[in-house]
Order: sequence, then structure tokens, then C-alpha cells
Amino acid sequence: MFAREGISNVDSYINTWGFNTIRVPNYLLGSYNQPHPSADAYATNHQIVDSFTSQGTVVIFDAHDISGGYYEGADFEVLKDYWRDMAQQFKDNPNVWFNLHNEPGNATANSEQWVQLDSLLFCLSSHFL
Repeated sequence: MFAREGISNVDSYINTWGFNTIRVPNYLLGSYNQPHPSADAYATNHQIVDSFTSQGTVVIFDAHDISGGYYEGADFEVLKDYWRDMAQQFKDNPNVWFNLHNEPGNATANSEQWVQLDSLLFCLSSHFL
């Protein structure tokens, strides 16, 4: 589902379709004319989380701007700040999961970029320990 849908389809996704997991792409760099989730202080993400997880559904957020490549330079800093914020916002909810990067690299794996992505895990771990 897309964050712009808000919570309008919660009943349909859970009760009609029987979904137990929802994946919500977040756009951090303005892709598809979508605002960064912090534009409304993560209120939309909170509405989605509250509506779905209260019914036992897992919500997976992912950074979705770059598919088949990597966040680099200033974009990587935006990504890192986003995940820090998300960890702080949702650290106490075990039904909120994080997909750090949508389809990084595809067929062009780059070990240096993977090490950089791995550094996100260390960045996030401080919020959960």
C-alpha cells in the first residue's frame, strides 16, 4: 500500500484480503511527488501503524526512492536520518519492521555500498539496545 492511501483500506486489506503484513514504501527524496514522511512529523506513518498493528498486522516500511542503485552522498545522509527517526518513533512496537533499502544494486552489486548499508544497522541498533 502507499502511505498516501492513509488508513482508508485497512478493513479491506485485513478482513477482505486476509493480509497479515503490509508493506509501506516511504519516499525520502521527493520521488513521485511524495513528501518526506517527516513533512507531517510522521503522523501518516503513525496512523498506518496504529490502525494495522492494533489488529495484529505487521507493517513494513521501506525507503523506496532508489531501486536498482544505491543512496549515496547527501542522499545517504537523508536515508540515515530517516531510519534514525523511524527507529525512535516505532522502537517499542514489535509489529513495525524496516526494509532499509528497496532493491539495492539489483544486478550491479557493489561491496562498498553494501558495507555502507550495513552501517545503517549499527546506526539503528542504538535505538533498540
